[in-house]
Amino acid sequence: MANTWYAFNGYNNNQAVNVSIFDMTELNALGFHGYPTQADANAKPNSVNIFQAPIVNAAIDDANNARDVASGPGNAAKAAANAAKKAAQSVLGNGWHVIFGNTTGLAGRILKVVFGGVLVIAGLLRITGAKKTITDVAKAAI
Repeated sequence: MANTWYAFNGYNNNQAVNVSIFDMTELNALGFHGYPTQADANAKPNSVNIFQAPIVNAAIDDANNARDVASGPGNAAKAAANAAKKAAQSVLGNGWHVIFGNTTGLAGRILKVVFGGVLVIAGLLRITGAKKTITDVAKAAI
């Protein structure tokens, strides 16, 4: 495989990456210029606009994950998990962390299940009309 290096202003710590032929095709189609050496690419980084950013991020992640897999046994699963996490973040954005992003332990999972159950019960009460009945009974008891 021929080496084709790409560097992007503000991406990958301003270091060039050696991309695959598939990513090279996408990057060239977007108008980015690749170079035969890492030094050439670092000397002339490409500018990226907001519409090109997801493809650039994916190409950089692919290159970095490929390097992680090649660096030793046992890294393939880690690289795949990181790639899946990064893909989800690029699709969903970082806003999904606002509610449940930092609750990764057992307590956080239990909280998510309880919260989901409360929402389901509230929805069922509203659909069946039981909410009005419960409210009327509570008012009569007071």
